[in-house]
Amino acid sequence: MERIIIDGLSFSLPLFIMAVGGIYSEKSGITNLALEGFQGMGAFTGALAVVLMMNLGIGNASSQFYAAIFFAILGGALYSLLHALLCIRMKANQVISGVVLNILAMSLTAYLTKALNKGLFHAASDKFV
Repeated sequence: MERIIIDGLSFSLPLFIMAVGGIYSEKSGITNLALEGFQGMGAFTGALAVVLMMNLGIGNASSQFYAAIFFAILGGALYSLLHALLCIRMKANQVISGVVLNILAMSLTAYLTKALNKGLFHAASDKFV
């Protein structure tokens, strides 16, 4: 039972942190429904950075870990600028923009993962490709 509680807390912590970011976003006047998409794009860019560093032989495990965190933050931040551009500059509906960015992040990361796995590792990322 103790292991279930520890695993549950460790898996839910990123969601709690993301929820706090959503609360601050709401307080600023922006309805941000694309938080999961930002998190997904950040995770994808962090993982991509580590895979490329490993293939090129750059750094050790510790430096690759910190590079993954840096590139994950950078990837999520750059993807969130798209939401800011749509909502603030182009005056798009915030709810529609958030949902579209969520769907785009999910499908774009799935497509790029399959393509990169085929190109880098010469193996499909799932058995249906």
